[in-house]
Amino acid sequence: MRSKELKAAPARQDCIWIATLRKPVGIKGRVAFAWRDPFSFDSVQLSEGSFAFIERDGLLVPYEIEDLEERGDGSATVALGLVDTVNGAKALQGLRVYVPQELVLDAPSDALYQGDLAQLLVGHYVEDEAGKPVGKVLHVDQYPMNIVLTVTRHEGEEVLLPLSDELLIEMPQGQTPSKDSPLRLRIPEGLL
Repeated sequence: MRSKELKAAPARQDCIWIATLRKPVGIKGRVAFAWRDPFSFDSVQLSEGSFAFIERDGLLVPYEIEDLEERGDGSATVALGLVDTVNGAKALQGLRVYVPQELVLDAPSDALYQGDLAQLLVGHYVEDEAGKPVGKVLHVDQYPMNIVLTVTRHEGEEVLLPLSDELLIEMPQGQTPSKDSPLRLRIPEGLL
């Protein structure tokens, strides 16, 4: 029984990585669901009939939640539509689970920069606060308290730039890199 219909899949940049699928549980296709810090059973509005998106081959594929049960160890088990065998569950092992941002209650602002959203910045153009071109994002490194962008300057040199709420002026629109929609940052003095 379907309680909700999926009208359209959300854009990747509008989703947050909340969990990773682990090993199969039982023989009917249930899968262990390991929450990604800071998310939990109480912070994400997933219920029977709602949709989660599983990353497969670089695409977010919708799966209907048929059942979600919390376990005492900070994880959950989930029954997904169209997954009803152990082999079907094994095929999902290790894959990431995403949900639209609006399903996350009180998401810390830095959660939006973690995971794949930060990786989506690769290839995007960077400008400083005054709108002067800085270069292109080559790589994103994520450390426990920091996200650092490796930016290739026009002269070929690479510079490391921190990414945080305090330094972010404007995120690029869309996933396709464009000089018309750059990542705009306040760049601390001395980094360029």
